Amino acid sequence: MRGTPESRGYDKDWWRLRHAFLKAHPTCCVCGAKATHVDHIKSIREAPHLRLAEGNLRAMCGPCHSRRTARDQSQAWGKR
Repeated sequence: MRGTPESRGYDKDWWRLRHAFLKAHPTCCVCGAKATHVDHIKSIREAPHLRLAEGNLRAMCGPCHSRRTARDQSQAWGKR
């Protein structure tokens, strides 16, 4: 079970940071399209202390973020 967004680290502090980060970084770091997602380079599960660290974030468009998430999840399944 995944739990609620808040229990996974996506609380009010995250949403404030996310909004400010997208304003400062409006384009996808992969393809240059309009960024709509903020990606954790090291996941919250892997490095919870970096959850709100701007150096651990990157702006991505929806398709690029989906590809990254799918790749990471498939790698995680292989480690089980």
